[in-house]
Amino acid sequence: MMDTLQNELLDEVDKKFNNFSAIEDDITRLFQHLKYYDKTFSEPRVVTLTNDVKYRDKVIVTDTIVLIPLDNYLGKDHKFYVNIPKYITQNMEPSQIVSNLASEYAKRYTFQSQKKTLLDDMIYFGKQLYFKDKMIPFVSDEVKIGYSKEQLEFAQANEGQIWSNFIENEYLFSTDSSLPGRFIADAPFSKFYLQLDSESPGRLGRYIGWQIVRAYMNNNNDVTFLEMMKKDATEIFNKSNYKPPK
Repeated sequence: MMDTLQNELLDEVDKKFNNFSAIEDDITRLFQHLKYYDKTFSEPRVVTLTNDVKYRDKVIVTDTIVLIPLDNYLGKDHKFYVNIPKYITQNMEPSQIVSNLASEYAKRYTFQSQKKTLLDDMIYFGKQLYFKDKMIPFVSDEVKIGYSKEQLEFAQANEGQIWSNFIENEYLFSTDSSLPGRFIADAPFSKFYLQLDSESPGRLGRYIGWQIVRAYMNNNNDVTFLEMMKKDATEIFNKSNYKPPK
C-alpha cells in the first residue's frame, strides 16, 4: 500500500474510470447475448484491478471469474505507455474492454481441427470476429477488429486488391510459416512487399477471413452461428462464394 508506483497506477485508473457504468452496461449486454446463444452459459463475477500494465494480458477469463486490468485501458497517449509500440497502444482505450472480453470468449467457442495454411488462420480469426458480430452488435466494426476509422476504410477500399494479391501469389493454401507473421499477427502494417505496405493496417488476413465467414453465413441459412464456429476452414471457404466488392 506504500508502493509509489502502485499508488500512481491506482490514481490514474481512478481518474480515467471514475464512472464505469457505460462499460458495465456493455459487459452486461455481452453476457445477455452469450446466454441467448448458449443456454449453459453462467455469468461470471467481474473484477477490475491494476496489473503493472501487462498489456499482453488484456483480460483474463475463467468459468467463474473475469479479471479486467484497467491500467491497460488508460488511453493511447497515456504517459505510462510511452515505450510501447503505437500499433499496440492504439487499442489501449476503454472502448476496447468489451471487445477484448468478447475475443476471449470467442476463443472458447472456436474449434479448428488444424492451422496449417494461411486460410486456416484467416478463417480461425474470421470466426472470432463474426462471433463479435453476434455478441457485441452494438460495437462498431473498427472497435471489433481494433482498427482506426482510417484503417478500416483502407481495408474496405482495398479488399479486392488484397484478395487478388492472395490469389495471384497462391497464399491461401500455402503452409509458408512467414505468412501468418505478414498478414495475421498484430503488427504496425501488413507485409505485401509493395509500396502500399506503409499505408496498410496489420492483420489484413483476419479482416478478409471475417468477410469470408460473413459471406458463408449469408449463403448458408441452415447453419446456426455456433455450428459454424466448429466447421472446417476449407468447407467455410468453399461454401462462402466469397467475392470482394468491386
